[in-house]
Amino acid sequence: MRLFSSLVCCSLLAACVLALGCIGDSGDDDGEGAASPADLLRLHPENPRYFLFEGKPTVLITSGEHYGALINDDFDYERYLDELAEFGLNQTRVFSGSFIEARDKFVVGYRNPLAPRPDGLVSPWPVTEGGKFDLEAWNPRYFQRLRDFVAEAEKREIVVELVLFSALYEYERWDASPFNPANNVNGVESIAPTRLYTLDNEQVLRYQDDLVRKLVSEVRSFGNIYFEVINEGYAEPAHATDAWQTHIIETIEEAEAGLPYQHLIARNYDHTEPVTGTHPSVSVHNFHYQRDPGQYGNLDGVLAFDETGFQGIGDDPYRTDAWYFMLSGGGAYSNLDWSFTPDHEDGSFQVPPGTPGGGGDSIRRQLSVLKRFLERFEFTRMSPMHGIVKRAPAGATFRVLADPGRAYAIYLAGGRPGPLVLDLEKGRYQAQWVATANGRVASEERFAHPGGPRSISPPPYEEDIALAIER
Repeated sequence: MRLFSSLVCCSLLAACVLALGCIGDSGDDDGEGAASPADLLRLHPENPRYFLFEGKPTVLITSGEHYGALINDDFDYERYLDELAEFGLNQTRVFSGSFIEARDKFVVGYRNPLAPRPDGLVSPWPVTEGGKFDLEAWNPRYFQRLRDFVAEAEKREIVVELVLFSALYEYERWDASPFNPANNVNGVESIAPTRLYTLDNEQVLRYQDDLVRKLVSEVRSFGNIYFEVINEGYAEPAHATDAWQTHIIETIEEAEAGLPYQHLIARNYDHTEPVTGTHPSVSVHNFHYQRDPGQYGNLDGVLAFDETGFQGIGDDPYRTDAWYFMLSGGGAYSNLDWSFTPDHEDGSFQVPPGTPGGGGDSIRRQLSVLKRFLERFEFTRMSPMHGIVKRAPAGATFRVLADPGRAYAIYLAGGRPGPLVLDLEKGRYQAQWVATANGRVASEERFAHPGGPRSISPPPYEEDIALAIER
């Protein structure tokens, strides 16, 4: 901070800092240590279905831990980020600390990063001697950890999705919420958990706003971050109303109004219901367990498959969903990887049966194949064009991204041996079949095409295979 000779100026400066909620433990000043606007994560100006990050067209693809890397003191996030970076994966999703998981929620217990041991929780708020949160104060250690986490991710070109709030899922989670009057020293009025994410939640809204403003202030100098309003806010018993979500979005905007640049905002939708519209400031549209983004063509911005699970602990469902989604026009795929635990931050934990999803070295390797496959193309010039396939092997499903006459990215899953017939523009092409499990080239050919139907037979494959056709 600059020093001013006048006491009056010092007083005014202190008041401004108080208003921003960044006394003492704030991040770098905007002019020092800040990412340049060119490095900021934003929508690609020519194709807003994708990102621009560090000046490059970007898709976000990852296989990340269960959202507790920030709040779990036992979790070595540098080891974790190193593992993502080794495979070229470039996103991680973390919860802010306004919600923590119950230890007995999943079979992995304290190995669930989002369920820290009682003395391992790093919360935004300090905990008093009575074990209660003080919502009027901030925990400097948490915000130091937040800034360091985002900085370490930035070094590895990894984008952080910071999730501000989360659904409760069950009434018992309200019993552990910092906003429950039984769990803080601030005399918050008692409310039903059904009102937690509404504008009718008494004093709680003020503390929610304070947390949003503080988080925004603390990460203001980083270009590798975006905010999600609430994780699965459509879930009961604390359903988030549209009015409350709009309020939080506007609180983010107000907090960033005086900053050099503004970060992207994401909203999570219920994939079982149609989305008829959204706030104009929402740029990233998150869906869980929804592999086909085609039905959301009315939304402007990036379509993201933001959480996976509930298809067993094997790799195949998550790999095939990733390829199907991304070659349907998706811009982000975030696999939930249960092999990252507080004692296995390198992702080496063997995920036991009964866990809500899978994870491990093999799925991370397979997702890196997908990312490299997409990055070989100028994908911002491409769009979903499944109609190019005039005939597919019997029983196969397929997806196509194309820039007609220049490049075609095609995904085949299942089916019996047989030709793939494509409607191609006139040109000279190279075609390369790629094994989705390991990235190896299964076969390739060069050909000149007069335009119209072209038959290309895939080599033998078990589950799925990809085809790249380029001029």
